[in-house]
Amino acid sequence: VPTIEACTTRSSVSEWLLALPLLHFLRGDSTPFQILPVMKVNTPQWWGLDRLYNDVKTFRNKQGSSKSAFALLERLRPLFDVDPLTVRAYLFVISLEQITSSGNVGKPFEIITVLEEKAANQTKTARSRMLFSSFVDDSEKLFLSAIQNVLDQCLESEIDLEKNAYDSSCNAKLAVEASLRLLRTLTGSDSEGKRLSLLLKCRDLVFATMHVLEKILRYDTVANSEGGNTGSLGKFRERILQCFNIIDEWLVRIALARPRDIKALKNDLKIWSDVVQSDVIGDHLEDWTSKVIVSLKRKLQNLEPAVLLTVASQLSDAGLHRAIEECFDGSVEKAYVHLPAKGSPELDTLVRELIAGIRKESHNKKRSAMILSQVLEMRCLTKNETPVSVLRHVLAWPPWKDLMQLIRDVPDASRLLESSCGVILKTKSVVAEIVDK
Repeated sequence: VPTIEACTTRSSVSEWLLALPLLHFLRGDSTPFQILPVMKVNTPQWWGLDRLYNDVKTFRNKQGSSKSAFALLERLRPLFDVDPLTVRAYLFVISLEQITSSGNVGKPFEIITVLEEKAANQTKTARSRMLFSSFVDDSEKLFLSAIQNVLDQCLESEIDLEKNAYDSSCNAKLAVEASLRLLRTLTGSDSEGKRLSLLLKCRDLVFATMHVLEKILRYDTVANSEGGNTGSLGKFRERILQCFNIIDEWLVRIALARPRDIKALKNDLKIWSDVVQSDVIGDHLEDWTSKVIVSLKRKLQNLEPAVLLTVASQLSDAGLHRAIEECFDGSVEKAYVHLPAKGSPELDTLVRELIAGIRKESHNKKRSAMILSQVLEMRCLTKNETPVSVLRHVLAWPPWKDLMQLIRDVPDASRLLESSCGVILKTKSVVAEIVDK
């Protein structure tokens, strides 16, 4: 131990890694060629760095240290088979980029735990330096690449269930737990969805590890049906529901508690649309989608009707997922019932926003006109008012001038406004008749 301590403190050379297996065997930390016992995760003992953890943590921050460790990979590979604990120490020392370049070194749950540790460490460092955005910019691609490698490893791995059902199930359970811990770490300080791609990739990793575990438990249930070991799959399904609840909390957190403006809500809906889609969730996609929709409905209930209708007028070409679009359209229908009062500033602002949308040559033009038509009929213009009340309303209603200019300047405005056009023209004729008199 003193020799290794001296090596880590005096230089950035990583040859001391070659001596770790001997140290582990002499101390009884591990046994040659044997599976490691279950240990508390992310402790010095788990990393194979008991009494060395702080020195090695300082060592890996030295310039060139991770590079020298990575250069030892081919010399270390034979030792990894003899002492799996050395794998964890190696992964602890090298950088994110080198983890991706090291191939399938370590089991999925070990690599995920390493990513969790590095994410927590970098986020903490970024906070202390007030450079969180730099962590997002500089490390996201590396994290994405590393998570994708583990994801592929989970989805493509062939498990020899005849020989390794128990060991495989233990490793798979550890991988699920590690994935959830990584997800919590990545979402812990992200309240604005700045790491959306990374979080969604991590979400897929959770389900990929669950898929592997489910596969093992299905085999285990069938193989042991006569021995009374049934029920493992049932417990697993309960665990899936627990995972849904955890991810649902993450979903609410990253999708902005309440939009600051129209642009924010439009961006928010695209986030939800991305969140609901996944090629990895598989058989549980319907449950996942329903969870997402419930969360989205809770969010939309807190929004002002005028905000919902303004956003609805601008989403013709947004490319939202069908389930998200249907949920949003349902909320928009309810928004008509709860429109602001006639003559209110909120309603006037909404009408002007919709008129501006019709003037623009875009895919949203027809949608803006449809919404404006309904708003005019329901709140602004009515069919059975007396000429005097019509005139009083028009004279006191600022958007009337904008509406008349729209009909004058945009040739197809009357056609686009459809059902409300008759009411508009009748109101116009009433005003003209009074003026003539």
